[in-house]
Amino acid sequence: MPTYELCRPLFQRLGTPWAAGVVTGVVSASVRVPIQAIKAKLQLRLYPDFLTACRALRAEGGLACLFTGLQATMLLEVLYAVIQFAVLENVKTLVGTLLISSWLGLSTDFFIGFVTGGVTAVATEPIDCVTQRLMVQSDAGKKKGMAFGYAGLVDGIRVVAATEGVLSLWKGVVPRFAVKSIGSAIWLAVYSLLQRHL
Repeated sequence: MPTYELCRPLFQRLGTPWAAGVVTGVVSASVRVPIQAIKAKLQLRLYPDFLTACRALRAEGGLACLFTGLQATMLLEVLYAVIQFAVLENVKTLVGTLLISSWLGLSTDFFIGFVTGGVTAVATEPIDCVTQRLMVQSDAGKKKGMAFGYAGLVDGIRVVAATEGVLSLWKGVVPRFAVKSIGSAIWLAVYSLLQRHL
């Protein structure tokens, strides 16, 4: 949110407020990709623990190995941020016109955050699904039967849709919806509370 808040005034003056979401997505991806790469491999039990994963990844391909799936993650983060902030601004406007301003507060911020996170999670789930698979199709992944063989994000989406069905792109939507909607609700409520009191 700080990246978005810093960029929004500039891009609003330029007539491209959505670009603040793009910058936010790029910044987020550059921080999250190495962590996501390790997390995905741990979740699939390709490595027993964090330190072993770091050592093995360094031996497999060095620092570059931590940025496997960078393009797909960058696209996911950028789309997520653009959708998230567009939904956020529109839901805030809608709620603001429907409610008396004295009703706006912590519970309203929680609701707006919940809706924002839920809508954004559902909209970006296909990209997240394929991005996670791209991150684990390394040599270790191939040994564990995770050699998806995707040439990239678009190829991965095409292959999943063709071989598993289009709805397979939303296989993880329920847990992701829960995490993103609850997380966004807490994030926006706390952020707005701090903004009002600082």
